[in-house]
Amino acid sequence: MLSKIFGAKSDHPMADIKSAQALLEDLPKNDAHKLLMELTEWIESVSENTDFKLDHQFAVLRLLDEAAQPHVRKLTREYFTRNEPGKFQENRLWLVLGNLSKRTADGYYKVFERYCKAEKGSNTIKAQLPLLLVRAVNAMAGQLKFVCVRYGHVDKTIWTNLAQIFSHAELQQCLDTPVSLYPGVAGNTSVKCEAGHLLGWYGCGINTLKPLYIHLTERLVAQYCMTIDVHARQGEHDLFSFDPSRPAAPKRVKVDDMTRRAQASGAGMSSSRLLPQSAGYAITSDLASVVGSPSRMASSSISNVSKAHTQANQDVRAQLEWLLHKRFIADTPYERLQHVPRYLKAINLRIEKLRINPARDAQCMAQMQPLIQAWQKLRQAQHGRIDTRVDEFGWLLQELRVSLFAQELKTPVIVSVKRLEKMLAALANYT
Repeated sequence: MLSKIFGAKSDHPMADIKSAQALLEDLPKNDAHKLLMELTEWIESVSENTDFKLDHQFAVLRLLDEAAQPHVRKLTREYFTRNEPGKFQENRLWLVLGNLSKRTADGYYKVFERYCKAEKGSNTIKAQLPLLLVRAVNAMAGQLKFVCVRYGHVDKTIWTNLAQIFSHAELQQCLDTPVSLYPGVAGNTSVKCEAGHLLGWYGCGINTLKPLYIHLTERLVAQYCMTIDVHARQGEHDLFSFDPSRPAAPKRVKVDDMTRRAQASGAGMSSSRLLPQSAGYAITSDLASVVGSPSRMASSSISNVSKAHTQANQDVRAQLEWLLHKRFIADTPYERLQHVPRYLKAINLRIEKLRINPARDAQCMAQMQPLIQAWQKLRQAQHGRIDTRVDEFGWLLQELRVSLFAQELKTPVIVSVKRLEKMLAALANYT
């Protein structure tokens, strides 16, 4: 009788936080693969246990998920390398990372379902609802990635669950509520940001890419997901649509002028939430150029900068045109491509500093301008031929930009104006 009134105590090993923490301490921390396999089993076990009060279930899931993250990052780096792992190791990594992301996504969604049913403990986690939804969508993105790298069938449940989460967040007015995704991860995110990240990345046409480029595309989109806008009305710059009332993979609503004309005649999408509006990048499905509209990115980056800073405006645009040309993912060597997010971050830092100290930006530009102009002349003299030394000089110019405009990001090589002047002189003598 008393158990019916007060509730029977669960005999689950993680029935209280202290027990859960003790179990985590016993995990094999020197074996990331084994540790993640065990955590996956615990996540599944906790997710299936409806005897737990909702607030406790959510707390334990978060604990398990957070314990997994450092090891997930380690094994993800091992999986997505330029030199692909052997078939056995690749399959081993794919299984553990794919299973973990799926169980984690399922676990958070089950907590969400119980919350919507107002089960016991729901009021306790009400303030944590944005974090729950953000974690759920983030885990779905991980699940989707490991389906895509094997070019597998994407379960429609992902889109259905995403639609439910997005609609609920919109109803509860927490789409834009900022939360920290994981302890130690810099910056905040939101439900809208994570949804935009997932939809924008998947809309790139990633199923045509190699696994490494699927990963790089996802990372580049994640870098700028805060600039993606998800909104209810279609505009001329919108690229994709996602309709929560009819959940399915994101659909392209703008490909070229032909598509635009079809839309004008009533053949296009009629409903929806669209992205991006004035995003930091555009996405092309054929080449997965996730930052495929550099001019739009430049416009977005400098939209709040005074028109007096014309030189900086033009320089940023030219830099983006060179870095993010139409085929940049396909044509840029991996050893260069991995540095592109840092160059983009340096642009953002430059813009922030420009507003505060335009004189310093002008001074740095004065040092760079002769080098840029000389490099451009060398490129024109190539007449379409490829000279690796001229190409190398172009990438060193990117490092010099980091050194001058965003020193805090640091550079992997020693670079200075004097060093590049000497290299330029040698190039000029040779050509």
